[in-house]
Amino acid sequence: MGYRVGYQCFTTSEAAHDYLLSQQPPTITQYGRLIRPVKVGKNWYFGTQRIQLSFPQCSIAEQIAEGALLSGLLIFLAVIVFGINQIRRLIESVSKVGIDDD
Repeated sequence: MGYRVGYQCFTTSEAAHDYLLSQQPPTITQYGRLIRPVKVGKNWYFGTQRIQLSFPQCSIAEQIAEGALLSGLLIFLAVIVFGINQIRRLIESVSKVGIDDD
């Protein structure tokens, strides 16, 4: 199982923490100091407090399978639209035979 952050699925909790916390902007305190999450070793800290987040679980294989299914449906839809367009052009070209004076 993996850890979900938004639409991303990560294999380890550390990778999920790195992805999420590295995007956090710094905060300005009332005294004008900048504080931000900092990684020390494998743990993240905000000031002196250790950050421990919980993430919903996900399956990378399941996510890939769902993506393949969705892309397969979109490709199938594109082929159908292309085929209908080609059939329409064929019918139009056949119906024009004999109309123009040669």
